[in-house]
Amino acid sequence: MDEVLRTEQLVRRSFGDPVLNGMDLSLYRNEILGIAGLNGSGRSALTDVLSGLKGYDDGFIYLEDKPVRYHSVLEAQQLGIYCIRHKSTLIEKLTIADNFCILPPRKIGEWRIKKRQDTLFTKTILDELNIPIDFNREVQTLSLAEKHLIEIARAGSADAKVIILDDIMLSYTEKEYWDLYRLLKRIQSLRIALIVIDSKLDRLLQIAGRLIVIRSGRNIGFFYAEEFNELQIQKVLTGTDFVISSVDASPKSGKNLLTATGICNQHLHDISFNIKKGEVVGFVDEGSDNCRAIIDLLNGNAAIEQGQILLDNRELFLHGGKRAMTVQGIGYIGYYKASLFPHLSLAENLTIVGVGQFSGELGINTRMERFVVGEYASKLGIDRHDLNKQVQWVDNRTQINVALYKWMVAKAKIVVMDNTFSGTDITMHNCIYDFISEAKKCKMGIIYTSPYAQEVYKTSDRVYRIRDGCIIGR
Repeated sequence: MDEVLRTEQLVRRSFGDPVLNGMDLSLYRNEILGIAGLNGSGRSALTDVLSGLKGYDDGFIYLEDKPVRYHSVLEAQQLGIYCIRHKSTLIEKLTIADNFCILPPRKIGEWRIKKRQDTLFTKTILDELNIPIDFNREVQTLSLAEKHLIEIARAGSADAKVIILDDIMLSYTEKEYWDLYRLLKRIQSLRIALIVIDSKLDRLLQIAGRLIVIRSGRNIGFFYAEEFNELQIQKVLTGTDFVISSVDASPKSGKNLLTATGICNQHLHDISFNIKKGEVVGFVDEGSDNCRAIIDLLNGNAAIEQGQILLDNRELFLHGGKRAMTVQGIGYIGYYKASLFPHLSLAENLTIVGVGQFSGELGINTRMERFVVGEYASKLGIDRHDLNKQVQWVDNRTQINVALYKWMVAKAKIVVMDNTFSGTDITMHNCIYDFISEAKKCKMGIIYTSPYAQEVYKTSDRVYRIRDGCIIGR
């Protein structure tokens, strides 16, 4: 096999602690290599080093069997190593063709264009890779997934030897995932090596021909495609026989907690739905941005032209933004890290949205607040010494538990969960499932949406299917 990239005993330290601890890796031409690891395993550190974003302390990197050391993203790109991250680096105000002409002029395979500046160069590449996007479109009109396709094609056009995809599929729909899959197979055929890092193991196993498992900053095992076994890989990931939690079933009947009737606005057309106490209701989008319209509605960011929503038989005021919805009993969590205040303490994050529960005429009852924090710390297995730490310095499992359970502290009646599994590993999945089961016992309602339909069906008691602003099935 033709090796294109190798690392030997790679070490990177952060605040004195090793985040890469003797990392060995080999990557071969024409290969799609998947990298799996729990959050905090060293995946991001490896990406940062290989892409030139950050340096390393010890070890070696070889490119085409020659030792290399680079000190910036630009130097890595000049050597042929490109990294595509979730946040696009394309210039929004420029066209796709303009963005292609930003990189240094090179050639790739059968593409030999004398005048790189010519937009025909861009058209040729997009046609060759079967990307049906007009090269004259401005980047700001593209979806995130389309931007990623363009970035990958642009890297290929710049004579990339290695392209790294760093958890870019967090919010992908099934269609967007398969569009990416087909592009990667085409890129692979051009003798480019790919590294794909993703938190969804099932997608990694579909894409990759070989999989490396990282734990504690080092490679602890690898699997070839014919050896892929999800349960075995989960065991290697966690170091134990891992059992994925499930959500407890809801009772057959229950009182309505939330009822939406005849909702009409710019994006929704005569939408009606209900949520019972202790129930998880999912929404699956069979078009585009329909579920986003539901989320905006329940976040207080969308006006309605007619219809009403009742929560515990009281009409919701829908125009005051997220804070107004929180006061009325509706919480929201998307990507868990975005739901936290990193510079506040763990205890402060746990109580910040529920501070009204501890307030009275004489101000905040700090004794009650400390008692509630202590109770939840015990419930979640949080060391009391960690309560005063800034939440950014505690482990990821504790962070997601704080992001979830703060809505119980606040006594929310409904929690809107918007693609909450994104960016989480399998141990954190259990945190989410356990929270949902606990919320159901407390008679809370859960609304769950995700571009990953399989996830919605697995999590929910009932699912509404939406297309063109209308509910088309349940």
